Order: sequence, then structure tokens, then C-alpha cells
Amino acid sequence: MAAPVAHTIDSVPDGITPTAAMVRALKASLYAVACSMPSYQGGGILGLVGAIMTGPQLLVIPGTLAWVDLIQPVQPLVIPVGTTVAAITSVMICQQTTDMEEFSRFVANIYIIRSLILDNVDNTLIGHLRDQTLNFAGVHPRDLLQHLIVTYATVTADELEENATALRALWYPSQPIVGLWARQTELQLFSVGHDDISWPTVVQTTVDILEAMGTYPGTIREWCMRAPAQHTWANLMAAFNHADQEFCRQATVSTQHYANLAGAGWPPPAPIPGAPRFPHCCFRHGVTWDVTHTSPSSTNKCEGHQDTATFDNMMGGNNTIQCLPNQPPYSTLLPSPGPTVAATLPVLPLALLPPLGAAGAFCCQPHSST
Repeated sequence: MAAPVAHTIDSVPDGITPTAAMVRALKASLYAVACSMPSYQGGGILGLVGAIMTGPQLLVIPGTLAWVDLIQPVQPLVIPVGTTVAAITSVMICQQTTDMEEFSRFVANIYIIRSLILDNVDNTLIGHLRDQTLNFAGVHPRDLLQHLIVTYATVTADELEENATALRALWYPSQPIVGLWARQTELQLFSVGHDDISWPTVVQTTVDILEAMGTYPGTIREWCMRAPAQHTWANLMAAFNHADQEFCRQATVSTQHYANLAGAGWPPPAPIPGAPRFPHCCFRHGVTWDVTHTSPSSTNKCEGHQDTATFDNMMGGNNTIQCLPNQPPYSTLLPSPGPTVAATLPVLPLALLPPLGAAGAFCCQPHSST
């Protein structure tokens, strides 16, 4: 059988009382490890998960059977009296060898799972389960994990409220949209078994978030016109993944087009009312949102102004982001360790932002106008 696949274990930090979310994350990572350890027990489809999951939990999973831990085959092999056929004896010996190999593998994998728990959990949380003579060697990993689940994974009302609030939290265009899908899925899964958040609720809440972003108005209209039966999580992700790809493509093409016009000395076209605004580079004023305001077209150039300054080569120009006038500020996430309170911005395509710390990386500060 194949060797178990390496997985990252979500540790419970030392010195604190673990939250339900921490224990759930630990449990999920241990289940992933157990799944990678092949076994014919419990139906043979989930590896050794049945060794650390309770029987009722395992049996609700389609395709599983009741789990029974392997026991050591009788040694030495006893050939029944009167068995004289060599072929029968050979089959019995082969079966005995197979059973011993599987049992040894089971014991080794149980040891691995137990070690992973002990290495990633403050032992004071499970110290009372320790044996005076064998330490934790005689404690089944299922007992260790179930103790943590029963003792610390009880979700409180406050945690459920925080979870529901996080589901409605805004998402910003500078963040990859796949991160929104991952966040909403994780929050829904956290609610399961408690104050469940239904998938239709997740879908509608996420649509509200996407609408508030203002980035995909056409897709929002198309979505609202769909039949309710089509308002599924899978359909939502598919529709807005496509919309996001098209938006990023248009942003890149638009910016390059305007740069080409400026380089050729042509005036940029007049903005289309209601069209999304894309960033443009001005040597003196930094990032602007007006197609008529670029490095060569600026009407208020500074000393040493460089008409050929672009995002790729700012030539030492201003690296701040201009806000739109007459709009209230809101928080936006740029490539930085945390949120920065900034002026209201339309969408700044992530592709246009240099890596954090790279030359020309933008800072963000409010300005009254360009």
C-alpha cells in the first residue's frame, strides 16, 4: 500500500484554552492524515478515519461500514490437525503473513496519529489521560481527540454570532475573489451542527457582498434574472469567476490602450458615463482615475516632470493613490500586512500592483482631488 501523504496539522497554541474553531481545525487536519493511510476496515474508502472518528459519525458517511480496530493475529500459526493438503497449508500461511503485515501497518499508523496529536496539542489539556507507566503510549488517539472535541469544541452563542457577522463582512476588489469563496465556505461549515447557516443564505449574502463591491453590475443583473432553482453556490462561483476574469482582462487592456495612445501623442477618449474607472499613471499625481489625466496629458506638471512615466517605470514620480472627489472614505486592502484606511477608490486591479516591497509599490493616502 502507498505511504501516507504528508499534511500540515493545525496546532492548538500552548498556554490558552482552545476555541471550538481551533479544535475543529485540528480534527479536520487529523482526519486528512488518517484518510491518507490505506485500510480495508470500515468499508475501505476513508483509510484510518474510522480509528479516530466515533462509530455513529462514520456510519452516516455513504459507503462506510462499522469500524473494528485490527487485533494481532494468533502467533504462531496453528495448522488444524488432519490438514494434509499442501495447497491449503500454503494459503493459510500466506493469509497469516498478510494479516500480520496489515496489523503492523495499523499499529504504526496509530502511533503516527497519536504522535501528531501530542506534538500539536498542549499536553496539559489531555494530561489526565496519561498512564503512569506507559505515558500516552497506551491511550488510543480516538480517546485523545474525542476528549478535546467534547471539552473544548462546544460552540458558544458568541462564536455563532461572530460567525454570522463574518459571513456578511465586505470584500474588496483588490483581493482575489477565490478568497471570498473560501471564506464563505469555511464559515458555513463552522455553523453545521449548531445554528446552521443554509447554503441559500450563504448564496444570497454573498450576492449582496458582490453587489456592494460595484465591480460586476452586469453579472449581478443576470444573476437576479435567473430562476431561483439556479441560485446555487456552484453556479454563483462559476458566474462570478468568469465575470472577475473578464473584468481583470478589460482593466489590463484598457490601461495598456491608454498608455499606447499617450505614447503616440493622441488624446485619450472621453470617459463613458457609468463605465468602471481604471487606474492611470501621472508622474506628479500618482494613480489617477481619469483617462484624460496621465503623465503626458497632465495640465499641472512639476519641475522635472517625466511624460513617459508609467506603472512599470514610475521614474521616481509620485506613488500615492488619488481618491475620487466628493466620496466618503472606506477601508481598502492593498498588498500590505493589514487593512489601511484610505480614500474611496474604484477597483485597482491586483495585476497592476507590484509585489510588497518592490520598487514603485504604492502607498495609500487620502487626497481631496487629482
